[in-house]
Amino acid sequence: MRLEGCERCGRLPIYHHFYVELRQPEGWVVPHDFEPEPWTFESNRRFGGFMWVHPRCGWLDLFFGAGALVPMRPGPPAERRGSTLLRHLDEFYDYRRNEDQLCWLPYPELLIDFWDTEHVTVAADVPAQHAPLFGDGTQAFPRAALIEAGASDQELERNRARRPVREPVDAAFGRERHRIAELPPDQPVEVTWRTTIAELIGEPYVVLFKARKRGGVRLISV
Repeated sequence: MRLEGCERCGRLPIYHHFYVELRQPEGWVVPHDFEPEPWTFESNRRFGGFMWVHPRCGWLDLFFGAGALVPMRPGPPAERRGSTLLRHLDEFYDYRRNEDQLCWLPYPELLIDFWDTEHVTVAADVPAQHAPLFGDGTQAFPRAALIEAGASDQELERNRARRPVREPVDAAFGRERHRIAELPPDQPVEVTWRTTIAELIGEPYVVLFKARKRGGVRLISV
């Protein structure tokens, strides 16, 4: 669920907030050993919030949108008993309109055990002069070649905005290579490479996700 900025209600600007709940005999509760990160939204309240993410983080496309690899389920979970978070939202949130895109997922469906080994194709924009270094778009990120070619630290940092895509971009052969060759050297063009899911998401997010892994757990995005 994305929270719109509002001075009157004190909500944060638009961010994705993630919460975790554990199934117990009394219903869905925050795990008893849960300790929220001090920078988490409403960390002083036991809602189970453990992470917030800026919506421009490209890896969120793994969970949201038509091409999501692990799509979140829209709306609140059918089983609500015991949930402190949902009781709080009941006071003001219209679940039927669901304007802030509240959604949820059983935690095992994240397949966290495979994040270090399974690969995805990701994309980012780089200057046209560096695009050929990415070859046919299915190789690993050419960090050493980019540094040797004079890529700045700022350019390498910008590639952290990478996003998962379905098809690679071949920057080394054919029509796309010819098109890139005719562009100004600093013209941004899209390139792709292959990386693990863990590398795409990056720290500290992977660490936070893995810390919540256990049986009978669900994830809610608010």
